[in-house]
Amino acid sequence: MICMGRKRGEDGRRQPCQARARVMWEGRWYCGVHDPERVATRDATREADYQRKREQAQRVYQAEQDARAIVEAVAAAPTQVALMGTKCRLIGNEWGELAEQVVAVLKEAKA
Repeated sequence: MICMGRKRGEDGRRQPCQARARVMWEGRWYCGVHDPERVATRDATREADYQRKREQAQRVYQAEQDARAIVEAVAAAPTQVALMGTKCRLIGNEWGELAEQVVAVLKEAKA
């Protein structure tokens, strides 16, 4: 039996796969590469990896945008940001430490 799957030939066109068939699926024979269950598993894994990388890149981008906004706010009004950092620290917010670090970095840069 020969596989019913299709592969891309040397000229770029799709051609029948010439591998020996090993799995029957809905009345048609497929090789290990074109087995519909394995193809579905590979596609699902590939899609999950893509989504995970995309979400990670989105988180990094959002963090960069947040940091850029903080730096711009600090450059515009350093005393207001320092006060905001103090208020955030007093209520236990993590942004207070970040604001203090940004103020310290900007003071070092100006010196």
